[in-house]
Amino acid sequence: MSDSSFHYDKTSRHEERHRQAARQRKALKTPINLQSILPHIEQQLGLPDKVKELSVFGVWKQVVPESFSTTVQPKRMVKQANGTYVLEVKTSHSTVASELNFASQAICEAINQYTSQTGCRVSSIKPVS
Repeated sequence: MSDSSFHYDKTSRHEERHRQAARQRKALKTPINLQSILPHIEQQLGLPDKVKELSVFGVWKQVVPESFSTTVQPKRMVKQANGTYVLEVKTSHSTVASELNFASQAICEAINQYTSQTGCRVSSIKPVS
């Protein structure tokens, strides 16, 4: 390789890096519309599901019978393929879990009335350890 071709290659690579850096600077100067990217960011962070979960947790003590409000605590919500959620709850004892099974449909209906604006629909309650 001659000195002139080496100098040419080195110069052309330098010029290409310079052009690439200029394109990147121009792209950074273009304003970004936050309204267009927020839904994507919310989805990446899982915020829609978190808002639904918090809406259910927030009304828990209002919708469950008093006997369950201290012995059963919401733990997490699991999204089902049909778009509804299974609410997993922690119970203090297996007998409480058994009693909860009898009342779960009424509790789900009460939760769904309170959280209808969030688009959250709890289809069942599942006691977990």
